[in-house]
Amino acid sequence: MLDEIFKKIQASQTTQPTQTKSKNENILQLEPGNTYIVRLVPFIKKPESTFVSFHNHGWESKKNGRYISIPCLKTWGRGEKCPTCEIRFAELKIGSDAAKAKARLLRQKTTNYVNLYMIDTPNTDDKGKVKILRYGAELDKIIKAAVTGEDADEFGMRVFDLSPDGVDFRIKVDTKGQGREAMPTYAMSKFVSKKHDLGLSQAEIQAIYDSAHDLTALVPERKSDAEIEKVLNEHYFTNQDRPVAVTEYVSDEEENDIRGSYNPSPAYHAEEERETKSITTSTSNVDDTVSDLLKEFSLPED
Repeated sequence: MLDEIFKKIQASQTTQPTQTKSKNENILQLEPGNTYIVRLVPFIKKPESTFVSFHNHGWESKKNGRYISIPCLKTWGRGEKCPTCEIRFAELKIGSDAAKAKARLLRQKTTNYVNLYMIDTPNTDDKGKVKILRYGAELDKIIKAAVTGEDADEFGMRVFDLSPDGVDFRIKVDTKGQGREAMPTYAMSKFVSKKHDLGLSQAEIQAIYDSAHDLTALVPERKSDAEIEKVLNEHYFTNQDRPVAVTEYVSDEEENDIRGSYNPSPAYHAEEERETKSITTSTSNVDDTVSDLLKEFSLPED
């Protein structure tokens, strides 16, 4: 039964990654120098939304110096035309050296979300709660390796298992660089092979599953082309450096050539949500609980 569930989890990793409402008290604040022991928690009310991600573009405004962030329309499907992406690709193709350097700032960025059960954390108030992990490429690589990649045989469905058979995720936050160049790094984070009995009853496990947050609420509303163009005109371009219409000189094939090896993860398809029945997990054992749950999953993969 667990095998059937996990196959669905692996399938949900191929159809997911948009922008967040950043001030959310449920988002875990990771601090450099700390280690967090957690367990991944699926969203049983809508399993395909266990992992939710988004694409966006961000840069410093040419008008007032503030950081501007707008959703990338490819969040709603690879085939979507995004005005910001098209401007970037066009400038990289035919722009001046200055325009190309400026366009590189518009590179698409991806943020991911998943629910966590907090086992051991520096903030004792968070212990035993379900929090939201906001993560980027480093942790995404580690999670995908454990769920669908080279480490799946060792970990796989166990990363979601709250029973004694489950495995913990150790998130270690270090710092690389110095001074103003210092940035957090999660490269030493890993799933721990050794089993860890959390001492949870089936009723407690059920309660944890039920308390998982709906991560789709963090996905912003889709912006129209006109709204995005307005932001670009006000905060990216000046009256002197607006290029000609991008559609006049960038084809899909050329866009792929310019993109080169850069190939972002598929996005969360907000307009193509599958109808999924709610799952009740009041079964006689934990294996059946996780099994019924994983049947509804498919994880996003690069």
